[in-house]
Amino acid sequence: MPMTKTNSAIAGLLGAIMFVGCASTGDILGTIGRETITLKEFEDKYAKYNGGWEQSAKSTQNEREQFLDLLVRFRLKVQEARAHGLDRDSSVAEELTSYRHSIAINYLLEKELVEPNLRRAYERLNEEIRASHILIRVDEMSSPGDTLDAYERAIHVRDLIATAPFDSLARVFSDDPSADVNGGDLGYFAGGRMVPSFEDAAFALSTGEYTQEPVRTRFGYHLIKLMNRRPSKGATQLSHILVRYAEDRSDTLAVRDSVARIMAQLEEGLDFAEAARLYSSDDGSKERGGAIGEFTNDRLPAALADILYDIPGGAVTPPYETPYGFHILKVTGRRPAQSFQEVERDLRDGYQKNRYSSDYDRYVNDLKKQYLLRFDPVLLRSLPTAFDSSKTSSRAGWRDTIPSSWLGRTLYSVGTKSVTVDQFLDRVEQSDEFKEYVLTPTAVELILERISTSSVIDTHAESAAARFPEFNRIMSEYEDGVLLYRIEQDEVWQKITVSDSLLRQYYEEHQNDFRWSDRVKIEEIFVFTKELADSLAQQARKGENFGELAALATVRPEYSSKKGAWGWQPVTANALMEIANTMPVDSISEPIAFENGWSIINVVGKDPARVKTFEEAQSEVAGAYQEASARKREEEWITQLIKTHGVSLRKDILTKAFTRKANEAR
Repeated sequence: MPMTKTNSAIAGLLGAIMFVGCASTGDILGTIGRETITLKEFEDKYAKYNGGWEQSAKSTQNEREQFLDLLVRFRLKVQEARAHGLDRDSSVAEELTSYRHSIAINYLLEKELVEPNLRRAYERLNEEIRASHILIRVDEMSSPGDTLDAYERAIHVRDLIATAPFDSLARVFSDDPSADVNGGDLGYFAGGRMVPSFEDAAFALSTGEYTQEPVRTRFGYHLIKLMNRRPSKGATQLSHILVRYAEDRSDTLAVRDSVARIMAQLEEGLDFAEAARLYSSDDGSKERGGAIGEFTNDRLPAALADILYDIPGGAVTPPYETPYGFHILKVTGRRPAQSFQEVERDLRDGYQKNRYSSDYDRYVNDLKKQYLLRFDPVLLRSLPTAFDSSKTSSRAGWRDTIPSSWLGRTLYSVGTKSVTVDQFLDRVEQSDEFKEYVLTPTAVELILERISTSSVIDTHAESAAARFPEFNRIMSEYEDGVLLYRIEQDEVWQKITVSDSLLRQYYEEHQNDFRWSDRVKIEEIFVFTKELADSLAQQARKGENFGELAALATVRPEYSSKKGAWGWQPVTANALMEIANTMPVDSISEPIAFENGWSIINVVGKDPARVKTFEEAQSEVAGAYQEASARKREEEWITQLIKTHGVSLRKDILTKAFTRKANEAR
């Protein structure tokens, strides 16, 4: 029996406090029935669910004892579930099989595809390379002839690299317009800055090497040469003094003299920020002492990036010339590269967007080779055209056109497993994914591709436990979570009696728990212009029905059909309710500026703070009663389980927790 969403959510939540029940070396905290808890096991679980080792080391004795109590309760309940034979229940076994299948696939994709690529992306993020390229442009939609012509031109240029400078070839042959100026030099960049195929090829090179095979991107074919590679030092905070040239550069000598004087004053001790305010031509930064922000090297000219790379914080660069004039720069600080944990979310988002699809295809193709996916060539050719192409698999008789002699034949095999035509048709029929596919030859080929791929991945997933011991732990925790949920349903929730008389009794004993705060009921007309609001307010005050006006004029989504009625609201809900609380009932406000528009409100009623009636509070009472009853029943049950299974703890040992260093704990 598959878990409902509610069941799965509960099991997932409970999984957060699960504890593996085998003893390991270290101090013994105690025994729970047949199981032993060691200090190391406690530390590992506590650190996992409480912010890590360093944070856990700051925990109090009381916090540790509370967590230990949760573990004790959990393990008592799971032992009781096994004692009741729930681990042998067929519905539990069915759910675990289904879960194992789905989690194994997701686990393998994460461990074998996503995680390695995220780590590679992080390594590239912490390295910067300087590369040059020659682009032979050809559009992705170009004809085969044009594509071949571009490829052959790229090969021709590649053959010249050994005998001519790369930058000279770039100026002559590259279709990148910037090559005329920079000779194809792209400057420094880290991972994630270029399209994937270009980045992969560039990072695969050693310094001085160039690609032997032209690299295809959506822009065309590239020949790439690696000029330099080095560890990234993160981002650099810079301030500058700009001494700008005149537009016609007639003042070149004067600018050079000015720069020399400024440098001399800086060397004599003039504060850099003061020098920027006095001499910089950059009006945007001079009043900030020349501060121009934070830069990674991919945002800087390569020559400047080289200058800044080895300059310590607080140092001033020699004057650096650009087409605008001379810059004198000061390194005001450096922000080191972020940790993997800090950038993981961004890396994951970028990978999902830019690389996952193509990497997944390669991953699957490798698995198909590994597990020897083979098709019957005759059936592969004949099956796609054998269906009524006007039907979907949700229509009656959709498979009647398939010859009965085909049904028992092997359509494809994966390793030692065979899938017959009949089994394939069953998969199509059982899958919601394909129900609306019109069974054209193209659609059938797509369905066949997806189902056969699924078979390959399923086969691979069967070995997950053997290759990843952590997977067994996940499955064990999930099984314990299912058992925990089932035993709590049997021993707690299903033993709670609910009746009208019991709910009324609970309500009478806890009336003050069910209260209304001060409330107000209004009707509102919301429009975007003050002029329209004034007009509508005037009409309402002249006696036109406020609700009818609201139905016609309000632009608040879904409030037109309700004639502007908000229903009862706490007076603290928003500014409108606060204003309404100051007005008499049956009064109409002037237009009120609210939420980028204008509101007119009619106060329909007021209700001072009071205890809710039983009828008003009934759903809350039912929930509170069941929660209270469950807590009471659980405490009685836990007391019984402690007597049945036995619990012996040495809580004083918890004072030794987290005294090891974090690296020793790993």
